[in-house]
Amino acid sequence: MSVRSIDVLVCPRCARANPEDSLYCSTCGASLSSGAPPPPPAPPAPAATDRRRLWPWILVAAVLAAAGGVAAFLLLRTTSPVHFPDSIDGVPRQTSALARGIIEGMDREATVAGHTPRSAIYGTEAAPSFLILVYDFPVPGRVDGFFAGGATGFARSSGGSVDLASKQIERRGSTQYECAPFVVSTRRGDLCVWLDDATSAVVIDMARSAGSIDTAARIHDAVVS
Repeated sequence: MSVRSIDVLVCPRCARANPEDSLYCSTCGASLSSGAPPPPPAPPAPAATDRRRLWPWILVAAVLAAAGGVAAFLLLRTTSPVHFPDSIDGVPRQTSALARGIIEGMDREATVAGHTPRSAIYGTEAAPSFLILVYDFPVPGRVDGFFAGGATGFARSSGGSVDLASKQIERRGSTQYECAPFVVSTRRGDLCVWLDDATSAVVIDMARSAGSIDTAARIHDAVVS
């Protein structure tokens, strides 16, 4: 019986045996041929700023889930001007290319019965203050049913939790508001909805600079004319 010899290349860096046709060591990546080009560098780890920029957009999926959780209630439609000002409470509207792309996708995915909501993000990419999604038709029934569907969808999508025991419900004029604090990983905020005679909305408030109902009411008054 003949025995075929097997040639190997020993890595000069880590002494690992590699097949004879190898250009780079399978263990440490060192070149096994003096004429071989260097291996491509490993991609750099994302900077902390990039990680901070990415986390808020995870909550966009939660906004969509919240909207989806209440979609079954969206039966009626009236018209009401919905306008997003350049700033609310001194917080600027986010207009970066990243934000515009996210908003367009959010509006498209949250379309209900052919009716597309309008959405906006206020704050910075690294530290957004609030995300708003507004339909220009009201949800029949009480705000509590609207909120329950939104809270369920939000928690399921984000992996966080909504503290329903701490929820607040308040009517101001013809508008009903309901809010409750949420936790997603190490981030905290308030999930709010509003219902009025002409609109329905989901708001994720990540600034928590004042009472959640007060913030939702100021956003409502700035957005719905």
